[in-house]
Amino acid sequence: MKAWIGSWRFALRMARRQVPRSKARNALIVAMLALPVFGTVGVETLIHSAVDLTTPEQVTRSVGGFDAYIRASVDTPVDQSADGQQWESQPGTLKGTAGVDSTGVLSVLPSAALTPEQIAGPVYLDGAGGYAQGTYLQVDLGNPDTAGAFDVVSGRLPRTGQEIGLTPAMAADLGAAVGGRITLVGSSASDGTAATFTVVGLLELPDSTMAESAFALPAAPAAKHEVTAGWFVSNPGGVSWTQVQALNSLGHVVISRSVALSPPPTSQIPYEAHQFVFLRSGVPLELPQFAVPAAISGIAIGIGLLEVVLLAGPGFAVSARRREREYAMLGAAGADGGQVRRVVLADGIVLGAIAGVVGVGLGIGAAAAALPFGAHFSGRIPGALRIDVPHAVGVAVLAVLLGLCSALIPARGASRREIMATLSGRRTVVGRRRRRSAGVCGGLILAAAGLIGVYFGETISPGQAQLLITSGVALIEIGAILCTPAIVAGIASFGRWLPLGPRLALRDSARHSGRTTPAVAAMFAAVAGAVAAGAWLESSAAQQRAQYTPRLLPNQIAVHTDAADAPRILSALRQQLPDITGSVTLEPVAGYGQSSDEPIQWSAGLFTPGSTPGCAVNGVQKVLVDSDGMGICGDYLDPTAYEGELIGDGQLLRQVTGFEDAAADQVLAEGGIVVTTPGIVKDGTVGLVVQHDVAAAHATYATQTTEVYTLPAVYLNMQGKPDPSFVISPAAARKTGLDAPTAGQTALVVDLRQTATPQQIVRADEAMDGLHLNGDFEQDQGVIEARSTVNLIVLGFTVLLALAAAAIATGLALADGRADQQTLTAVGGSPWTRRWLAGSTALVITGMGVLIGVPIGFVVAAGLVRVSDFNLVGMNVYLQAMPFTVPWLNLVAMAAAVPVATAVGAMLLSRSNSPDRKLRLD
Repeated sequence: MKAWIGSWRFALRMARRQVPRSKARNALIVAMLALPVFGTVGVETLIHSAVDLTTPEQVTRSVGGFDAYIRASVDTPVDQSADGQQWESQPGTLKGTAGVDSTGVLSVLPSAALTPEQIAGPVYLDGAGGYAQGTYLQVDLGNPDTAGAFDVVSGRLPRTGQEIGLTPAMAADLGAAVGGRITLVGSSASDGTAATFTVVGLLELPDSTMAESAFALPAAPAAKHEVTAGWFVSNPGGVSWTQVQALNSLGHVVISRSVALSPPPTSQIPYEAHQFVFLRSGVPLELPQFAVPAAISGIAIGIGLLEVVLLAGPGFAVSARRREREYAMLGAAGADGGQVRRVVLADGIVLGAIAGVVGVGLGIGAAAAALPFGAHFSGRIPGALRIDVPHAVGVAVLAVLLGLCSALIPARGASRREIMATLSGRRTVVGRRRRRSAGVCGGLILAAAGLIGVYFGETISPGQAQLLITSGVALIEIGAILCTPAIVAGIASFGRWLPLGPRLALRDSARHSGRTTPAVAAMFAAVAGAVAAGAWLESSAAQQRAQYTPRLLPNQIAVHTDAADAPRILSALRQQLPDITGSVTLEPVAGYGQSSDEPIQWSAGLFTPGSTPGCAVNGVQKVLVDSDGMGICGDYLDPTAYEGELIGDGQLLRQVTGFEDAAADQVLAEGGIVVTTPGIVKDGTVGLVVQHDVAAAHATYATQTTEVYTLPAVYLNMQGKPDPSFVISPAAARKTGLDAPTAGQTALVVDLRQTATPQQIVRADEAMDGLHLNGDFEQDQGVIEARSTVNLIVLGFTVLLALAAAAIATGLALADGRADQQTLTAVGGSPWTRRWLAGSTALVITGMGVLIGVPIGFVVAAGLVRVSDFNLVGMNVYLQAMPFTVPWLNLVAMAAAVPVATAVGAMLLSRSNSPDRKLRLD
C-alpha cells in the first residue's frame, strides 16, 4: 500500500512539473475540461442569484417597507401559504359583506394605516412616439415605504397630480423621456377628458421589469374602470398569522412581512395541509412522468460530458506520444505498466484540478458580470450574488474526473508500448485491425438498438416511449463513435486519387486514429446537434403554423358590443376608418357565453347520427342547478372566433371565414348546417342535440329539456381560417330554437383595405366613447414565432463548438506531425504546400464530421419529433402531428460554411516555415 501511494505521489509530482513545459497544449486541455465547470457553475450561480430569491428579498419586493400587502377580496374565502405567494379559493360565503372593501380590513386591523393601490387597464396613452397601451396605477408614491415595491431607474417620483412615472418599456413605446409630456386619452379617462402629465421619472416593478405601466399619485385624474387592487398596510406590531387567517375568511390574500419571515408550523397552515392531503388521498402519482424527464436530462448531460472527453482526449494522446521516450526511459529504469499508466493519469488529475479551479472562478465571475443584465431576459431584477459552495466544489471535482477519463485511453496505450521500439524510434501497432473490427461490431449493435428505440417506441406508454427514444438517440451517437475509426480508415483509402495535401492529411488521420477519432467524433456530435436542433425547431414552427387558427381574417377588426349598439358603432367607425370595405354583424346561437345566473341556459352539441350523444335525449327532467352552467351534451364545441357558433347563410360564411364552397352554400340554403369538426358527418347528415335549462332565481333544481335533431350537413376543413365551430342556417336555427334571444355579445366584424394602426383604433375608441358606447376591439396577431432567435443561438453555439473541435484537432495534428513537415521541407516543399497541408487536415476532420454528423442529426431530429408527438398523446392534446422539416440554414452552415471556414483559417494561421529546418533522420 505504501509503495502504491508513493507511486502516485511520484506521478503527481511529475505531472505538476510537466505543466509549464508544454504551456499551449496543456492550456488547451485545461480549457476543454474547464468548459463544463464554467458553464455549470456560471448558470447555477446566475439562476440561484436571479431567480431563487431569499424570503427577505421577495417580501421587500411585495410590500416595500410596509408591514403587509392585502389584495382586494376574491369574493370567496381563501387559504394561503405563509408567504402569500400561493392560495386557493375555498367553498362557502364571505363572513358578512365586509370583504368587498377596506371596511373588512379595518375590522381586523383597526389600528392599521392603509395605502390603497388603484389599477386600471388597459388604458391608452399618447406620447411623441405615438400611442401605447398599458396599465395605469395610482398609489401614494410619496410614502417612503413604497421603496422596494417600486424602484426608481432614473429621474424621481411624482410629487403632484400632474406628474407621472413610466416603466422603461412604456416610455420606449411612447417615445417619452424624463421631462417629456404624455396624455391619458379621453376614452381611457374616467370623466372622458384627456389628461396631460409631465414624465418625471422612470420606475419599474422589481418582479416585472418588462411591464408597460404608468404610475400616478391618488390626486391624479382617474382612469376608466379603475378598481382597488389592494392596500399597503402599516400596522403596529405587524400583521400576525391569526389576523392573516381572519382576512382570508373575508376573501383577502395577505403578504405579511412578519409571517413570511417567521412562518407558523405547517400544521397551522390550512393551505399546506390541503396539499398534503391531496398527495396522500389516493390520487395516483405518475412517477414515470417525473422520472422520465430526469432520465432524459441525464442522458443529454452524459452526451455533453462525453463531448468534453472527446475534445480533451486528443490532447492527452498527443502529450503521451510526445513524451513516449520519457515513458520508455521509466520502463527501462524498472517501472512496470501500472506505474507508467499512473504517470499519464496523473496528468489528467493535475490538469483536471487546475481546470476545476479555473472553471469555478470564471463561472462565478461571469455570473457576477451577467447578473445586472438578468432583468433584460428574466423580466425581474435579480437578487444578490449567492454561491452554492458545496455544488461548486462538486462540479470542480467533476473536472478532475473528466481529466482522468480523458487520459484513460492514452495511459493504456503508453503502458503497452514496447520499450526498445520506442527508444529506437520505431512505432509498432498491435491489434489495430482487431480492435477496429470489434469497435465496428459494437458500434453497429448499439446503433441498431438505438434505431429500434427511436422507431418502435410507439408500442409502449408515452412516458416510457420518451425515455426509450432518447436512449435510442444516445445509443446511436455512441455507436457512431465506436465506428468512427473504421470510417476514418475507409475514407483514407480514397486518398490515392487526391492531391498531395489532402492525401497526406487523410493518411495521417488514419495512421493516428487515436488522435483523429475523438476529434471527428466531437465534430460530428456538434454537427448532429445543430442539425437536430434546427430540424426540431423548424418542425415545431411548421406545426405551429399548420395548427394555428386565426380569430379574424387579415385586415379585419372585430368590435364586441351589445347588438343594439352595432349600427351606431359602425357609423362611428366609418368616420375614423375611411378604408372600410364591408361589415357584418354576427349573432351567436342562443345561450353561448351567458352567465350561469341567467334564467334560461342553452347548449348545443354535435354527434354522428346513430351514435349516443352522451345525455338523456328527447325528454324533460329535473336537474341540480350547476354553478358552472349546463352540462355538455354531444361533442364539445369550443369556437375560436368571435363569440360562439353562428347563424347565417353562405354569404356570412364567406365573410367570416373567407371560405367559398358550393356544397356549403347549398346546405345552408336547404336549412342545414356547416360543421368544422371532422368525423361526425354521416351520409350528408349530422345529429344536433339542443338542451336548455329553466330555473327560478336561487332555485336548487332546474327543468332541463333535451331534444335531438338530424340536419343536412357538410364538413369544411377550417385549417388556417377562423373557425366558428358551426354555421347553422336561419331555418334550422328556428327549428331547433337556437335563434332565441341571447345574453351574449354581438360581434361587429369590419373589413379594411389594410391593417388598422394603433392610432386609428384609439381614434375609433374615442369616437365610440363620445357616443357613450362600449366595445372591445380585437385584431388577429397571427403566428408569433420565437424559434428563429432560439435557432440562431443554438446554431451559433454549435458552430463555435465545431470550430473549436476542428481547431483543436488541426493544431494537435500539426504539432504531432512535425516529422512530416520536416520531410516536406527536405524534399523541397514550398511554404504554400505546408499551408495546404494544414488546410487539408482541417478539411478532412470537419468533412468527416459532417459526413457522419448530418445523417445522425436527421435521425436524432426524427426521434425528437416522435418524442414531441408522444408528449401530445400523454397530455391528451388533440393536435396535428409535427411535420419533419429540413433546417436548410443549419445544414448549409454546418455542412459547407464550417468546413470552408476551418480550412481557410488553418491555412492562414499556420506557419509557412518549417518548425525545424534541419532534417532529422534519427
